[in-house]
Amino acid sequence: MQFFQASGVVGIPLAVLTLVIAGLILRAVPAVRRGDGSGAIFAILFWGFVAAVLGFLGQCAGLYNALTVIATATAINPSIVSQGFAQSFTTTLWGSGLLLVAGLAWFVLRTWNDRAAGART
Repeated sequence: MQFFQASGVVGIPLAVLTLVIAGLILRAVPAVRRGDGSGAIFAILFWGFVAAVLGFLGQCAGLYNALTVIATATAINPSIVSQGFAQSFTTTLWGSGLLLVAGLAWFVLRTWNDRAAGART
């Protein structure tokens, strides 16, 4: 729960993208078995890239907001600043993790699809 809260505004879209990618993977497995999974396979990779970009943009937005607050502060606690900086990586890690899962699923399903297509010919 703390990980989700640390994601800020971008947490909800990343949670939705997590469900979308998981659903696409589950939907692509039977499609690959039938031999018509190419479209579903590339959709997994596309949404993985969208998640990675969204995670990066979430970090940029968080850092921008933090730096604007720091610029107006009269006293700065280095410990709190470093905790906030570390927390800003939450969305980047989440988006990158989704890209990693999507990329691995894409690779496995594509290989499986290519082998199935080769066996049919």
